[in-house]
Amino acid sequence: MARPRGNLRDKVDRQALHEFLWEKRGRNDVIPYSQKELAENLGVNLWTINKIFAEMREGGRIRRVGSKFQVIDPEIHAWNHTPERLF
Repeated sequence: MARPRGNLRDKVDRQALHEFLWEKRGRNDVIPYSQKELAENLGVNLWTINKIFAEMREGGRIRRVGSKFQVIDPEIHAWNHTPERLF
C-alpha cells in the first residue's frame, strides 16, 4: 500500500512533536529516541524526520549536543518566538 503524498507540514505537527519530546526527554533534556525510531513511530521515512529536525533546529526547538539532540522547553520557546506586534 502506498503512503499518502502531501506536504511535510501535513504529516507531523511540529508543536505536538515538540511537546512530546519535552515530556519524554532524558537527562540533560536529551531526546531519548533516534531519528530512525521517531520516523518509524510517526509513520514517516528517515528523510522526512531529518527535515523536521532541521526545521526544529532552525526554529530553536532543539539543538545538537554532540551526536544527540537536546530539546528546548516549549514554554521558553513560545515566549522567545512571539511576534513583536499582535495587531
